[in-house]
Amino acid sequence: ADFIALNGDSVINAYLDAGYQRESLVECEALRYSFLDGFKSEAPINIPNDQVKVLVLGDYVSKSTVKMLKMLEKTISLLDTPMAFTVKPHPNNVISVEDYPSLKFKIVMNPLCEILYDYDIVYTSNITSSAVEAYCAGLPVIVMLDEETLNYSPLRGQNNVKFVGSEKQLSDALQDSVQGEISETVKHEFFFLDPDLPRWRALLKM
Repeated sequence: ADFIALNGDSVINAYLDAGYQRESLVECEALRYSFLDGFKSEAPINIPNDQVKVLVLGDYVSKSTVKMLKMLEKTISLLDTPMAFTVKPHPNNVISVEDYPSLKFKIVMNPLCEILYDYDIVYTSNITSSAVEAYCAGLPVIVMLDEETLNYSPLRGQNNVKFVGSEKQLSDALQDSVQGEISETVKHEFFFLDPDLPRWRALLKM
């Protein structure tokens, strides 16, 4: 390829670190995430200690989702702060509340852009790209590491993202997020967003 079109500074930096030449990299708006441009900015507000709402984003890989929920189930007894859990499964991976008797949670199927600001913390696998939407919305994100796979998270190296591989680490991450603040949105640093698509227009004229 003469050029490679990339949709944000984070991925451009990743390509540069991998040895690509800057002149071969072309900027373009992130079409899939264009809705983030209209997201409201919440910054910074303290998370209430008495009613912490955690959104769990399920993976399309069933095994990964099961690991996430099993780890969370074992974490409950380690938490000092009351937390309410809601799971948004991947549409292709149905889960049942009855399979996790020690973990009381609700299930939602609404689009992520409609429900993100109903929650205080987001917990995801290390594969799902939905973590990016939560991160760009300014919410604290916790990512489960899986010892059987590489870390494919698009949030590797990003500030204020916690990666956990055990129940103790998950407990600490949840409670550290409670004590912190919701950071100001970084959506325009992570992605190129502009409804007029000037980068795409320039690219198509090359």
